[in-house]
Amino acid sequence: MTDAQSTTHVSTTYRALAAACILHAATVFTLWATMFLADLDFMSGKLWLVVAWLWFIWPVALFFHRGRTVRRFVVPVLIGAALLVPCLPVFFTFTAWYIYGFAP
Repeated sequence: MTDAQSTTHVSTTYRALAAACILHAATVFTLWATMFLADLDFMSGKLWLVVAWLWFIWPVALFFHRGRTVRRFVVPVLIGAALLVPCLPVFFTFTAWYIYGFAP
């Protein structure tokens, strides 16, 4: 693989990871909105909590990718975090309940 092809491949891979980061946050937000705002109970709160916690792997993966630049790292992480902000009270409450044994 030539140097130009390698750079393009790294850039494409990084964009795919960034898109997955945003898509994961959007999925967590959508699940939260349908379960807690629309009151549709199709998924347990513990399972939603696990899916929400798994989002925090994406910033680490993006940070250690060799195609990272400051802008490429910050933009998808901020978009993902902004999508998760409305979920934070439920996220922290469910985490505390799970740790202290009061989880529904």
